[in-house]
Amino acid sequence: MTAKRERTSTGARGRLGAGLELRGRLDGRGDLELEGRLVGGLDVAGEVRVAPGGRIEAQGDDPPAPLRARSLRVAGLIVGDVQGEDV
Repeated sequence: MTAKRERTSTGARGRLGAGLELRGRLDGRGDLELEGRLVGGLDVAGEVRVAPGGRIEAQGDDPPAPLRARSLRVAGLIVGDVQGEDV
């Protein structure tokens, strides 16, 4: 018997475009493409793609909670700890 990996993404896709900045916590079940800047927390059940020029900075708790995503692809910059199945 083989274990199947269950994909938790809903098929929904979000995008934070270049030149945009979000401060706070982003939680969701879909996928995210980040070309802008996120300052705060991240907990996404889908795939997160940080494009060139994109940036995530973990802030919040002391110390900040890890940034979480099922899958994380980084061509930009992440400041903080990350957790995921495929990083």
